[in-house]
Amino acid sequence: MEKERPIVERALGKLARSEEGVHADAPWKAVHMAAAELGVMVPIDALNALAEKVLAEGKRWERAAPGELWRVLGISLPPQTESRLSPEKASWEAVTVVFREGRRGPKVRVGFPYEEPLTFPLPKDRHFEPFVVRAWPGGMEVEIPEGLRARKGQAYVRADSPWGVEKALRDLRPFAPLLALLGLADLKEALLALEGLGDGEARTKGPYLLAREGHTRVLFRGSLTGDPALDGALLLGREAVLSGTGGVTLRLRAKLEDGPAPRLGIEEGVLEWGGERTRFTTGWEKPVLYRRSAFLRLLREALRTALRAEPAPSPRTRALVEELTAGKDPLEALRAQDLPQRVRLRLLSWHWGPLGGWGKGGSRR
Repeated sequence: MEKERPIVERALGKLARSEEGVHADAPWKAVHMAAAELGVMVPIDALNALAEKVLAEGKRWERAAPGELWRVLGISLPPQTESRLSPEKASWEAVTVVFREGRRGPKVRVGFPYEEPLTFPLPKDRHFEPFVVRAWPGGMEVEIPEGLRARKGQAYVRADSPWGVEKALRDLRPFAPLLALLGLADLKEALLALEGLGDGEARTKGPYLLAREGHTRVLFRGSLTGDPALDGALLLGREAVLSGTGGVTLRLRAKLEDGPAPRLGIEEGVLEWGGERTRFTTGWEKPVLYRRSAFLRLLREALRTALRAEPAPSPRTRALVEELTAGKDPLEALRAQDLPQRVRLRLLSWHWGPLGGWGKGGSRR
């Protein structure tokens, strides 16, 4: 198949960035979505064959990635356990590695689903802060509580104390080989830049967003909105103001829930246009670590709650909300030069008749 390789590569990328956890039918689902996005019709037999290829390639990566971790930890898995990660075995396997201090000294626990974990004493010359590493075909996640969350090409660090960045640098030092495998060899340099950030400053360092307020510093590899200042405000919980065409303004205050996958929610939002203010919020929270589209979906869902606001928004605001949420990117719609005209056309399509006071910010109820 001419487009087989692009489908496989895109599917592997989806496994690495999975936002919904990992499961046995993930390769098939990833191939199906990749083919649809590339506009390729794939017969069911070929789809299954591609899913098997994605699983095998994913397991080859999974075997190499924990292999690097075993070297970092100075442990070796029993051969029968190591063989479960073999790409020749057409079965889904995920492995979780947890390190913590115990009553009898530091221990590393290696677990597969539905089985008792294996426990290893840590060699005396190895020193780590508590951590969790999860690996699956095509992907790996590293979590250091109150420190780092990282996947392939993605990283998030939050430090809430004056010495937090220094601690993060110290905690990450043993994981340098693993971070390089995840495409994060430049993370140390970005953290050093974060350490020297001024209060209230937000800027980028290569692919990393850096932001600080008081003692709190945030590092994020990626972008939520495309604007470092707005991204910094969202990740720090400050009000973010997004200006659109025709005087439309979005005011957002986010909430960030820490955990194995940091999740961002919109705690308070206000849509302003022509003197009318409509509030919105959402109970939905999306992982922010993996892709920009997660924030765009979150914003779209939140904006749609404005249609159920009390008191009910005017027809003009309803048309504005529907225009902003009609596509996949509400920020692109917000900044489109023809936004007011598109709202007017949407209103006309509803047969509301003459729009008195349009140019003066009036609304027709």
